[in-house]
Amino acid sequence: DPEAAERVFRSGANITMCGLNLTRQIIATDLLVEELAKTRTRVAKFSAEIFQNLLQRIANLNGVREAALHDPCAVLAVTQPELITTELRTVNIELDGTLTRGMTIVDKRPVHRVNATTVNVGYKIDSARALQIITESLG
Repeated sequence: DPEAAERVFRSGANITMCGLNLTRQIIATDLLVEELAKTRTRVAKFSAEIFQNLLQRIANLNGVREAALHDPCAVLAVTQPELITTELRTVNIELDGTLTRGMTIVDKRPVHRVNATTVNVGYKIDSARALQIITESLG
């Protein structure tokens, strides 16, 4: 919902944006499935089965058994913000584009316009530590 996103971004709240450039740095692979399966708790076993299914479905589509973990990345931005390197940037939401509707447009120039929407844009995450936290949380 691009209009809702625009309202949130313009609200003045302290926002950390976890775009695809960031969330694609945390990747679930068969190694995650194996780690969860070793834990043997009900939640870990259930999670391993879900990831196994997800990885197989993705492999059927594009031949690669890996999946970006978008939602856990957003949670980590709140619970473990030290894992994410951010930069304050001007961000707009495209509302009118035929092919770009809903896209977040990040202005990487260091100058911020008056009355512009600025948010903390995530650029890098400690993916090894993030995966460790995710595995521990599920196990």
